[in-house]
Order: sequence, then structure tokens, then C-alpha cells
Amino acid sequence: MIFFIILSMTINATALPVKSLCITFYDPNKLSPLTYARPSTQALMNRLIVLNLGRVFSVRGDENQVDLLNKIEDLRPFIEDFLKSWHKMSLEQRKSELELILQSIKVYRELDQFFNMQLYLGQKAYSPIEAYVEREIFNRLVTYMRLLPNELRFKIFRPTYDLTLKNNTKMGALLVDNLEQRIEQEFYQTEGIPYKEFVRRMKGSLDVRIKQAISIIDSNQINFVMYRTEGRRNDISVSGFINQFITKTSGGSLLPDMRNSTEASMLNVPLKDYETYSAHLKPKYGTFRVSEVSGLSNNTTGASRYGADIFVFKTEEIKDRLTFYIDDSLGRQTGIGNLNGQPDWTKFMIPWRFRYLMIPFMLDGLSKSKFDIPTIKLSDLPAEINLNLLRGLEKEKSLINLVGDQVNTFQGAYWETQYFGILTLKHVKEFIFTDNPPSGKFLIELRRHGVIITDGRGQLPKPWDEFDTTKPPKKENEFNFFGSVGLPVLSTSPFGGTSGIFPISPIPPEITK
Repeated sequence: MIFFIILSMTINATALPVKSLCITFYDPNKLSPLTYARPSTQALMNRLIVLNLGRVFSVRGDENQVDLLNKIEDLRPFIEDFLKSWHKMSLEQRKSELELILQSIKVYRELDQFFNMQLYLGQKAYSPIEAYVEREIFNRLVTYMRLLPNELRFKIFRPTYDLTLKNNTKMGALLVDNLEQRIEQEFYQTEGIPYKEFVRRMKGSLDVRIKQAISIIDSNQINFVMYRTEGRRNDISVSGFINQFITKTSGGSLLPDMRNSTEASMLNVPLKDYETYSAHLKPKYGTFRVSEVSGLSNNTTGASRYGADIFVFKTEEIKDRLTFYIDDSLGRQTGIGNLNGQPDWTKFMIPWRFRYLMIPFMLDGLSKSKFDIPTIKLSDLPAEINLNLLRGLEKEKSLINLVGDQVNTFQGAYWETQYFGILTLKHVKEFIFTDNPPSGKFLIELRRHGVIITDGRGQLPKPWDEFDTTKPPKKENEFNFFGSVGLPVLSTSPFGGTSGIFPISPIPPEITK
């Protein structure tokens, strides 16, 4: 068949995963599977064929992703050239051109059949990243096709729905639900009281700091956030937030074996089972940050080094797949107390439902008007926080950090959050930039998802003024040991006008005459 001339691949008799496919993109100007009467038609159809090959393109990292999507921009000038020539053709010439178009449609349909067959052979081993790229190609190609005369438009098959997205979401919620049951048991075993009794004691406390902590928690002022570099913006708009099992990179420690071991242990899952879990199910790490209305400054220790962009998530929508920890979880399988060599409730990632367990670790920071890193000074705890685990810290000197002259002090590296399953821009409620503002495709996607955009470059965050080009000085109200209102309406152009990645000029007047 014609499309095999331009498709480079190997197929075994046995089932192949989709990722084994590899498409070679030839120079479109040299790609001539059909004989065209006019150069403009040849250039146009060659590009349409190449773009449709993206349906079976194997995604092998972010660079290939971006490279594949950027190829679509090449289509624009050739569509304009084709429109110019089309309007100058006679009816007989148009008939000849359409016959060639029909041949290309046949090529595309054969390719689509092969794509579906390969999905079947690969047992639908289709990863979420590939699904996002597939939909992105589909949406952009549809937009370009709208620029063509009706006679030249052909059917573009809608991408297959990826069931693994839904399955990973369900599995993430199930993981956290099982963990909740284990935490309930461990807390009772360690403390001798059920968690709901601990909550009752906290709510009945007269301590000012405990009351403040409860107010902050109950009013949803503690947000789950991720710090990311500006270079990841377009990737995030396409494939969402992914972990190091997928990217093979890390802003911290790239230790997949150790992460598997730690995460399995802290999730109460056998390691041999956990190693078989989808990489898209495994946690994406972030941190906590309090909102500005709390009046507290945020300690960005261990977080801001991951990037200048801050994504604030809709906690209420993702709480069933959200956990946290009071330290860097990597290597913390034994918990912080480990009383008499026995496990305790800090051995596990803590589901969001148990968020009142944050209170003892918040009090030291609240006394300084800060949302600080998790810290406990045993000499400064209210009497109602009478937890066996915390008293046990006095016996575990090797696990206690010496902070100044406070010997009996526990201090975690940072608040660590873990999110299980698929996480995309639709789960983001606010985007805070602390360096360069958003632009292009990323800006379009933020607005499409209704994300509030905040300028975090000054002393105080403020709604972003897109037309203010001045760069305010760095704010000083946040400290780092490691060194929302309505927005202007975007252009109605599907490509975002001059601010989009694909600025398309209007069809020249002579074409419409």
C-alpha cells in the first residue's frame, strides 16, 4: 500500500506494545507517494499525510512530543498558497485536484485501519501521555482544516478514548482509601485513642495557636501546590503533571528503585505488586502553601528550587487522591518516632482526611506568623497534644535535629504532598508566576480551563495585568533556605492572535474575491 512507503516500522508475529512503533518523518518536499498536478496541492497533501502519521507516533520523551506538535505549524503557509491557487483554477482543474485529494483520503483511511489494528495487537497499551498528544494533534488539525474550502475537507477520525486515564484515577482513590484504614489502626495502636477523639480534643482546646491552625485548615487556606520550571509550561498544557518514572529526570533525587521501595512501604503495598503499577498512578510530589488571606508568610524551603512557576490545585476536587507527609518521605519508612522498634502512624503517607495531624507541626511556625516547615518543640507543646509518639521523640535522639539550643526539637525538611493518578490543568485553580508571565499556547490553555493568573513577582501577589510590561522587584515576604480577578478577554482566534504559538494571518483579500 502507498502509506507503507512513508511508514517505517517492524512488526512481529507476536503482540507488540504501541510504544514499539516508530514513525520516520521525511522531508515533505521530497515525500511524493502520489503524482500531483500542482506544487501547492502536493505540498499541502504531503503535510496532511505526515500530520496524520502522528496517530501512530511513538512518544519517547518531551522533546519528541514538542517536535511532533510543532510540525503542525508548517501547514499554515501551504494552506494559504493552496487557497490562492484553488481560486484561480478552472472547474476542470479543480476536478483533477479533487481526484488527487481522494487518493490521499484513501491513504489516510488505510493508515487509520492499521492504527486501530496495532492498538488491538498491543492490547491497547496506550499511555496517557500519548493520549494527550493524540488529542492535541486532532484539535490542531481540525482547526487548520477549517481554513480549507469545503470541497477539500475530509474526515479526521477522532482519537480513541484512553481507558487507562479513568482506571488510574479510580486506582489512586482506592490506594488512598486503603491507606486511610491503615492510618486509623496505626493511630489507635500508637496513641490509645481513635483519631476522632484527637480531633475532638483539638476543637475543644483554648490554645490560641491551635484555634488558629484549625481555622486555617477548616477554611481551606492550605493549598496543595507544585513548583515547576518555565520550560515545562507547554509540556504541562499537553500531558499534564507527570513524575520521574515517566520523565526520567528529577529536580531532587533520581532513584527509581529507592522510590519504589519507599512509596510501596509508605502506602502499605507489597513491593512486588507496587513495581507493576502504572507510572501514571504513582505519586506526583508537591508541597503545601497557605493562601494570602491567612496573613502568614510561606516557607519555600525545599520547594522553590523546583521552579519559579507555582500551580495551585483545587484541593476539594482531588482530596480523595491526596496525601501528605511531615518530612522528605524518601528513606523515611520507619517513621519519626519508631517507639520500641514498632511502626507508628508517621510510617505512612497521611491521607488528607487526617489533616488535623498537621496541627502539632504547625504551632511553632504560627507563633512567628509563618507557615513554616514541620517543626515540633517538645518544651512548647500545649498539654492537650499529649501524643505518645511525640513523647517518644525524647528517646529517639538520633532522629531529632538539633535546632539552636532546643535539643528536644523535631524539624522536617518540608511539607511534602503526594497525588495519585492523572493530574492536568483542569485540576488547577490558580497559576502564580514569579518570573516571566505566561504566553502562547500555555496562556490559551490556562484561560480555557478558567485558571486564575496571579503575578507573584512583587512584594504582594496581585492579579496579572497582561498589558503591564514592567517587572516588579522580587518580593521579600517569603524566605528560602535554598537559595484573582477577571482577565482581559483573549482574541477570538483559535490560535490566540499574536500571543499564540500559531499566529495565523487572515486570508488575503484577493482570495475571497
